Amino acid sequence: MSLFFAGEIFDLSRFFSVLIGVISFSLVASSIYIINDIIDVKFDKLHPEKCKRPIASGEISVLNAFLLFLICLFIAIVSTSGAPINLS
Repeated sequence: MSLFFAGEIFDLSRFFSVLIGVISFSLVASSIYIINDIIDVKFDKLHPEKCKRPIASGEISVLNAFLLFLICLFIAIVSTSGAPINLS
């Protein structure tokens, strides 16, 4: 249920919990896109449009992309570890 319709949009602890959830979800989604680009790099180099992507073009190395994947995933996991947010 959304905070707005529950009338809890101004409850800061719930708001920040939802915000952390949205950010964590985005980080996990980003990490999946990164690992997919790493896996598909050989095929993307041959594609007329996908060859312009940062990993396929060589702008970002596979090692750096993998490190970014790990960082995104680590931050997402740590941020959703269940530690309560205490604003008082």
